[in-house]
Amino acid sequence: MGRREIGTGGVDPQEAPSADWGWHGSFPRGLRIAGLVSVGILVALMWPRDQELGQSHLIWLGLVALVVLVGVARPGGWRRGR
Repeated sequence: MGRREIGTGGVDPQEAPSADWGWHGSFPRGLRIAGLVSVGILVALMWPRDQELGQSHLIWLGLVALVVLVGVARPGGWRRGR
């Protein structure tokens, strides 16, 4: 009995019945859009800067936004070997 591959997911429908109706595909455009929206929200949280608690939150928000932006900007995303 040979393996049957559906779309780009490469999933055997015997092991995952939902592969027949399309849940095992990829959605790179949606991930990039979600990443950019997340970066926008993180950058928006950096203002106003007149916080009484200090400025360490600006460093954390900036670093997290930078990591997400790098992940979105990479051609293959976070995946390797594909």
